[in-house]
Amino acid sequence: MKIVNPVRLTPLRIFPEVEQPESPFIIRFRDGGMCALFECDGGLWQTKAVANIAVWLRSKIVDEDVLKKVTIIA
Repeated sequence: MKIVNPVRLTPLRIFPEVEQPESPFIIRFRDGGMCALFECDGGLWQTKAVANIAVWLRSKIVDEDVLKKVTIIA
């Protein structure tokens, strides 16, 4: 079987209620069945995760007065 790198995966890395950011990974195989998975987006998934959490928070705070008192930075 041939695997073309990078592969796009969506691992569970943040709160399960929030949309998980997809990111590229490189898969390496060795003889004997050993393999390794390497993240290759330079941490960009963290920026996407913060933005997704901000969107989720804004959707859950329905009271406008509360939303005015809370600062969501993203």
